[in-house]
Amino acid sequence: MTFVYDGKELRNYVGDELEGSGPVQLAPQGQGHSSVGTRINKTYYFKGAILMARFMPRALPPDEFLKFPPAR
Repeated sequence: MTFVYDGKELRNYVGDELEGSGPVQLAPQGQGHSSVGTRINKTYYFKGAILMARFMPRALPPDEFLKFPPAR
């Protein structure tokens, strides 16, 4: 699953296929901390696996998405 935010619209893709989109205004995350796999208060642990997270400074078009399985 891939999420793309261009500053005005959030789009989510499964593979290269657009599954949904909509306007949203997200504020930049300020100084602090984040969590992957559980909430900040360490409850509700994710019981799956996270292969990879990638953050880019710009919205990517689908042809620049990572192709899976990713090369190792």
